[in-house]
Amino acid sequence: ITPSSSLASSSAAATAAEALSSLASSSHRAPSSSLLAAAASTMITPQINDVLIGKGPNIFHHVGNRRFRVLVELHISSYFDESNLHQEGNSNSNNSDEDKVVLMLNAPPTAGQLDIIKGVIKSIEGNVPPGRFLIQEVIDGGSCQEGIHA
Repeated sequence: ITPSSSLASSSAAATAAEALSSLASSSHRAPSSSLLAAAASTMITPQINDVLIGKGPNIFHHVGNRRFRVLVELHISSYFDESNLHQEGNSNSNNSDEDKVVLMLNAPPTAGQLDIIKGVIKSIEGNVPPGRFLIQEVIDGGSCQEGIHA
């Protein structure tokens, strides 16, 4: 699992992400030992406050993911209230409710919505220990190795 590319800030994480991407895209040939070393050197273990991005019961039930879902639920109504305000001036009153929902969900986030998103991210990162957004990387020709990669 690696820090999400939009949230990763360290150059080591970027180097490891490049190495892992190279590994994933070149599954038809053996990865170089330097790429494997870069991936192995950044192996990390998810902490209690980390949000794991992916699928499966282990990810769904991870404590950090459950906390993240609660945070999202707490802010979802204000997020879509902002979206409704954004859409009022642009929506046609003849549109069906279903069309209005589709327009609302496809609209770019407003400044208020971005503030809500940043607040949720800051809340995760402000935990002790700080929460991170982690993505599982596929390495070794398509199989996942034990552990988490940064």
